[in-house]
Amino acid sequence: MKAKILVCNGNDDPYVPAEHVASLIAEMNEAGADWQFINYGGTVHSFTNPEADSRGLPALKYNKLSDERSWKAMLNFSTRSLPERQSRHVAVLLCGEIARPR
Repeated sequence: MKAKILVCNGNDDPYVPAEHVASLIAEMNEAGADWQFINYGGTVHSFTNPEADSRGLPALKYNKLSDERSWKAMLNFSTRSLPERQSRHVAVLLCGEIARPR
């Protein structure tokens, strides 16, 4: 069985340094995974959580455009990677937040 992995990342996320990204990519390559890594520019941690701004931390900020783009990427990934019955019930971890059905 080969792993299929989608990572949606805020490029400006201070909690995910570039060396961690490089390490993850190397690990996925070493494992022979079928992976996609999408970096969203101008985007920090918790970009899929509309309540992130209420915390008052600059490192946490909702980004509507990146949220919508990552949601579409996740839907595309799940419909192409999982059987139909499973893709309807998938929850994907997006930058530390569980994706919620829209």
